[in-house]
Amino acid sequence: VNWKKYAGTKLEVILAKGPRGDNLQKYVKEFTDLTGIQVESEQIPEQQQRQKCVIELASGKPADLSRAAKLVIAITDDDEADSLIGILVDRGYPATKVSSTGGFLRKGSATILSGVDAEDVELVLSIIRTECRARTEYLPAQATPFPDAALPREPIEVRVGGAIVFVLPVERFLKT
Repeated sequence: VNWKKYAGTKLEVILAKGPRGDNLQKYVKEFTDLTGIQVESEQIPEQQQRQKCVIELASGKPADLSRAAKLVIAITDDDEADSLIGILVDRGYPATKVSSTGGFLRKGSATILSGVDAEDVELVLSIIRTECRARTEYLPAQATPFPDAALPREPIEVRVGGAIVFVLPVERFLKT
């Protein structure tokens, strides 16, 4: 057997994190000495390993799962949601709008969901701050949700607009 037939070749190996992966990694130097094949190994949790393999096989490019994914959830006025989605999508960030209702004035609102790399979170938050600015409006006292309360006759100042934003870690991402 010609063990050196593929000397100079480089292998990239993904090992499942755990005892089996640790055991295989112990023998990398011995394998290289015997065959002349360079081995680069990476140990990652099994679920991420599967995800990485699927991404790499589908795209033909290496997938970097070391970048943590985040889910940005922004709740904003329905009026501001479409322009926010347009800007996010134009800049390459996925965005999904879910219509919702609630809050003090029980007005239509929108919940925007966007999955982004952790390194892009601050940029996405900056876009949300720019597009969803809080402002003050004056509403007739009768438009407030206080039934039968002794209300003043003059309009009431209320804060509207802006966004409530949550940033959550994504443990697993699956696109079917």
